[in-house]
Amino acid sequence: MSYRTRNVTIASGLALLAVVFMVVYVSKARNSGGTDLGTGVISVLFAARDIHAGTPGSTLQDGAFVTKQVPQGAAVPDSISSPKSVAGQVATQDILVGQPLTTRKFGPIAAAGVRSRIEGTQRVVQLSGDKNQVLDGTLQVGDRVDIVGTWNVPENCGSCHVSRVIASNVLVVGTSAELGAASQQDQASIQLRLSDAETSQVFWMSKNGAWWLALRPVVKPRNGRPGVQNSASILRGARG
Repeated sequence: MSYRTRNVTIASGLALLAVVFMVVYVSKARNSGGTDLGTGVISVLFAARDIHAGTPGSTLQDGAFVTKQVPQGAAVPDSISSPKSVAGQVATQDILVGQPLTTRKFGPIAAAGVRSRIEGTQRVVQLSGDKNQVLDGTLQVGDRVDIVGTWNVPENCGSCHVSRVIASNVLVVGTSAELGAASQQDQASIQLRLSDAETSQVFWMSKNGAWWLALRPVVKPRNGRPGVQNSASILRGARG
């Protein structure tokens, strides 16, 4: 082999080795989080609108955030580059528009309490009643109940009582055990998830009538024919 041929062979080998090293380097860089090799930047998610505490990470859609390229040295610690990082968590504090999303602002669903259980027109109300009225010691978070109300129709008729179910299939989101509220004599508290319309109905009933909770079955619950009950209808039912 001539001197010239040997030098060409060595140069070709070194060039090939450099290509191999570059391929390996790029592959490792991509696997480590998508760092841009040319500019030293990383992808970071920023809030495109206010994200309130209790928002599930799994519900964050494209409209909730924007992706920006940020110099790696200037990025906030624990910055999020993909919504998948918090898919099983919830926001534990408000994130204002323009702020970066970080793992520190998200946590387990339990950390957000009842906020993680409501959206849209859903509301959470807390009622207090005697232990029998709220099924204290029986109800657990996740149970479903019906709210039965009784009141006077017309209201100025002291003996014209009616009753009916005013809200059905209501989710229990808190009991005295979770609320940590010490029972006062026979009183206990319960938290329920209602629609906004049901909220006003239950509030009216709590101030102007009487109410009771009825536990629904866990397996294949069904509803009978809803109706208004009064002394006459109960008497007809008792007669068979």
